Amino acid sequence: MINKKECEIVKDLFPNYIDNLTSKDTNNFIENHLNECKDCRLILEEMQENEKLDLEDNEIINFAKKFNKKYNLLKLIVALLVLSCVIVFLRKGIIMANLLNKTNLLANINNYYIEYYQYNDDSITVITSYVKDNKYLRKLKNINKIDGNIIDEMVEQFDGEKCNLYIKSENEYQTYYDVEKNNIMPIALKSYYLSSNIFDFIKNCLFTKIQQVEYNGIIAYKFTNLYNNQMINKNDDNYVYIDKENGLILRASSGVVSTDNTAYNTFIELKYKFNSVTDDDILNVDLK
Repeated sequence: MINKKECEIVKDLFPNYIDNLTSKDTNNFIENHLNECKDCRLILEEMQENEKLDLEDNEIINFAKKFNKKYNLLKLIVALLVLSCVIVFLRKGIIMANLLNKTNLLANINNYYIEYYQYNDDSITVITSYVKDNKYLRKLKNINKIDGNIIDEMVEQFDGEKCNLYIKSENEYQTYYDVEKNNIMPIALKSYYLSSNIFDFIKNCLFTKIQQVEYNGIIAYKFTNLYNNQMINKNDDNYVYIDKENGLILRASSGVVSTDNTAYNTFIELKYKFNSVTDDDILNVDLK
């Protein structure tokens, strides 16, 4: 006959027995009792099953905690990366928008001087441009890189009413009065490389590298891999220096497309002076 008092003692020992905390003698006592008591065996089996479920639940909970911790860390890293990209995107956009706005403001300037140098594979083109009010004087000179000789030379003068063209041939200038304007490439105070096209603007915000640098004592932005209709073969060899103060080009090296759709590499450099041009600079043509 089963001793009920013994059942109560065994039941009290079950938790330690399951956790292997009981002695060898105690284990023998419990197991001898279980051999005779079906009810206690069922209770033990139920307790062991519950213990197993608790362990599995704890494993799931611990795994979930670890997963959530890693997932939250991943979300934080992704959020920081996205934020960094947004900051870089906005910084580029703000820089380019400010430079474009600054060049737009230059449209009201009516007194300036520009020196333009273009270095091609075999020649150097030099253009000097004097502008005052509605008058201008432009000088163009092409120089052979190899021997330094002048290939051709022209002067275009507009006095506000008529345009005169002076072309040097065989060391003498031929004068053509009252000709059509813009025979010589005009140089305006505007951004030739920064594009206001929305698609180019977005691509430049995403892919163009912008660095603040100093060039000839001027604080400028260096643009690398710039998207616009002036540049092809976009790579690190193609760059543009733009004056931070006024948005004007200081220097550029890029692939360009000529009027006959021929692609070639060129390097240009520009210098500017403001409010220094006089009427004499334009009206008194020096053909030396």
